[in-house]
Amino acid sequence: MNEKGISLLELIIYIAVFSVVSIVMIQIFLVVLRGRDIANVRFEVSQNMRFATEKIRQAVFDAFSIVVSGSCPLNTLDITTGSATSSFFISGNILKFSNASGTSDITTNKIIATTTPSDCLFSIISNSAPAKSTLQAKLKIVYNNEDGISESQQITVSLR
Repeated sequence: MNEKGISLLELIIYIAVFSVVSIVMIQIFLVVLRGRDIANVRFEVSQNMRFATEKIRQAVFDAFSIVVSGSCPLNTLDITTGSATSSFFISGNILKFSNASGTSDITTNKIIATTTPSDCLFSIISNSAPAKSTLQAKLKIVYNNEDGISESQQITVSLR
């Protein structure tokens, strides 16, 4: 007798092969998603770092005088431009800028702004004449995420 169709054994083999292929495809998809998440984290950390250092660099460039106060590692940078004074400091793991009009966040709450325990956030380095003193900022940005994705960068910015 010539019957058309598939047997139970063939059906089980097809389901097994399809399951293996599906599992492999899902794993590849999850790896791609994880890679995209890590790339986004790195971009956000870099973006926050660039913005923070540029904000500090511009403020110091426009400053009449700068003073570092407070204790290490998280000290404060006080900048005087004319008669106005502004400050850079870290509070609640966010780098902040304070002036007469109020306090604003420089970094986002998705990241942690800090410095290494052995370093001061800000320090003034006295150079021999005729060179001017230099401000050194050591800022570390770490991504703050409950999924365990973290990326950190540390930069030292020297300004005149």
